[in-house]
Amino acid sequence: DLPLDAGSWLVHFKNQNIDLLTKIGLQTTKDYVWSKRETTPAGSTLIELVDHGINRAKFASDVIKVLLDEIKQQSTEGKVRTMVVIDGYNSLFYEKTNLKGEHKAIIPSNKITLTQPFLDIVKHDRSNGLCILSVDKLAMLGWDRKSHLPIYLLGREGFEHLDPFVPIRHENYDDKEYESCVSYYVNRRWIQNVGEGFDKELKYLSNKNPYKLM
Repeated sequence: DLPLDAGSWLVHFKNQNIDLLTKIGLQTTKDYVWSKRETTPAGSTLIELVDHGINRAKFASDVIKVLLDEIKQQSTEGKVRTMVVIDGYNSLFYEKTNLKGEHKAIIPSNKITLTQPFLDIVKHDRSNGLCILSVDKLAMLGWDRKSHLPIYLLGREGFEHLDPFVPIRHENYDDKEYESCVSYYVNRRWIQNVGEGFDKELKYLSNKNPYKLM
């Protein structure tokens, strides 16, 4: 379990979706028992469910699984439409992580509690939703893949897990996208003391590649 990471994810999820969850008012469809004294009864709001995971980090990983299962089920029932967006999805199929267990043995991703809910949420067994996933070399720790194509980055297991999907190659920014991104960096003050010609220099050095520009 990664309780602190799970708790942070729940906080992020709540901040992103609090208005929507309040408006729609989705509720749990059954009772969930966390311990002898702690339960989330059927009919509790999903906000209450999320708050339980935030306040009780011990159960945060399990709360994420329950939360995604509930959203998936209620999406299929037509109560809500969902969009799942995950960056670096290929990392979930990579055995090496930076986590070590007993005897300093590397813990593979498939042994981490949080992995399974995010594998399940993109399966083709629900409706009223879509998934937008990115795969890239940066998601793989110390793994040098010569090809950037999905079949190589995902591996056979990951490719078959997502199949069928529509692959979309992400090209470099066009001029409008580049200017919008630079304006955002300036607005956030990540770029300061802007001098004459800096825009052309950044464009030349990055070739309008999103990662190199970042």
